Amino acid sequence: MIHAILSTLYFFAPAMLGNGLIPVRQHIPLLKKGKHAIDCGLTFRGRRIFGENKTIEGYVFGTVIALIAGLIQSFLHRYEFFRNYELLDFSKYSFVLIGGVQGFVAIFGDSLKSFVKRQFDVKPGKPFLFFDQTDIVFTSIIFSAFFYPVPLSSYIILLVGYPIIHQVFHMLAYVLKIRDSWI
Repeated sequence: MIHAILSTLYFFAPAMLGNGLIPVRQHIPLLKKGKHAIDCGLTFRGRRIFGENKTIEGYVFGTVIALIAGLIQSFLHRYEFFRNYELLDFSKYSFVLIGGVQGFVAIFGDSLKSFVKRQFDVKPGKPFLFFDQTDIVFTSIIFSAFFYPVPLSSYIILLVGYPIIHQVFHMLAYVLKIRDSWI
């Protein structure tokens, strides 16, 4: 069971890191928060589509982080220790497909959640329980189901485990003053 959990986390690491590290960008002087909203200020039913917090710069930063994670995984493939935790053979897939696309898809899932939050009049940055913890899970599962032969048990582990990981890291980010709330 531990092996299945670690393999699942290793496989979905680019998606989790790509989406999860976007708030860190605000604390890097050269990469301060961008002002180019992906919805260009457009509205739907009188509400912003995604809101000002979903930026082109965030998409690029998160996708680059996921690409780097995928590149590291491709490099680590040469070591048997890491190959033992791979859900697929990293030598058969480009790190761009594994990392970059996983990251982009995860951020897209987060944006879909933001759209739903705006339509329910939930302010940016405010908690939206269940959806905050599962937004990237569903898009990552859908994406991987089309491209990778991932075991069903990995999807179940991700659905159960990611909300816990998400909350632990939100609490850590709050303690480190990266986030304004622990939820």
